[in-house]
Amino acid sequence: MTDFVVTIHIKARPEVVWSVLANVCQWPDWTPTVERVISSGNGPLGLGSKIWIKQPRLRAAVWTISVWEPNVKFTWISRNPGISITADHTLSPLPDGTQVTLHISFQGLLSFLMGPLVGNLTKRYLHQESVGLKQASEQAQVIIPIE
Repeated sequence: MTDFVVTIHIKARPEVVWSVLANVCQWPDWTPTVERVISSGNGPLGLGSKIWIKQPRLRAAVWTISVWEPNVKFTWISRNPGISITADHTLSPLPDGTQVTLHISFQGLLSFLMGPLVGNLTKRYLHQESVGLKQASEQAQVIIPIE
């Protein structure tokens, strides 16, 4: 198993961060790590939803949501022969905002290859996604008044 983790402090309430993070079809608007997103369903995302994502320098992948806890966490998994990739997105409330942890885990027979093959790219993408999420959430925080 190969793991990559990044944690960032965002000065916005968890529900504001969640509104940005859970709207996955809008990710290309705030992160350069996602080119295109297509949700397979017509309704809101939730447990079992399937999402097709194209990222620069990577093959397109279908991700299936396996955990969906609004304002707290969502996890999705992409499975391919020999490898399974799990991505966790976890929000923890702080007195002055939200701590967000992004965690990617590669499992399976081919997982040992992922560090050397895409480790640096994965680390860079996680960093860019966390910074983009911070900027988008903090901008949304200005629009959504704190009660």
